[in-house]
Amino acid sequence: MIRRLSLIALLFVLAFIYCSTNSSIIIPIGRDIKIDGIIEDFEWSDAWQGNLVNGGEVFFKRNNSHLFIGIRGFEMGWSHLCVATPNQILILHSSAALGAAIYQRTDQEFANPVDRFKWEMRDTTQSEVAIKARASYLDTNNWVASTAWMGNPFEREYIIKIEIFREHNAKIALLYASDEEHPDYYYWPASLSDDALNANLAFGKTPDSLQFRIEQWATLVFD
Repeated sequence: MIRRLSLIALLFVLAFIYCSTNSSIIIPIGRDIKIDGIIEDFEWSDAWQGNLVNGGEVFFKRNNSHLFIGIRGFEMGWSHLCVATPNQILILHSSAALGAAIYQRTDQEFANPVDRFKWEMRDTTQSEVAIKARASYLDTNNWVASTAWMGNPFEREYIIKIEIFREHNAKIALLYASDEEHPDYYYWPASLSDDALNANLAFGKTPDSLQFRIEQWATLVFD
């Protein structure tokens, strides 16, 4: 009986450790969004909602082909999504412009950049030209986002093509950082402690030899 209770206790501890270091959420199907940098209640009310560490919120929903992500901080700043594909880690950055860095994955999860940030999409307007340019950027790069001076300066909206994950679920982490001189960091999921939080990466640089531990990242389930 004592041995059985000890086994149960061990399983409980292991389950607690697993749950404290892994986040898995089922992404609801919802309405399409407009990339205008404003997380409006009517637009995002059908999304899954969570809290960033140190304050702020994150929102997830999808349609059949695209993942929609909203990030709300407390002040104007930089944001990036870290997205794991089978062979690479993508850093999708939004500040005054959009840019993506690509890191090659290894068995040890140490990674070096194979493609560095190239800054584009600075037009913050909702003109026909700007809207078409965002649609073209999404088609070409598989993602697009609002930028810092678009809509609310402390909110971001991302669209990502689900096909880039090449598998049923996605591993993802995100960071929102305030001003570069005296930054505050807001991130998700809470288990995050790897180089997804790297300060240089947060401000648009592409450091070498970063370590990403995707077992700390959240799993998005598209069932």
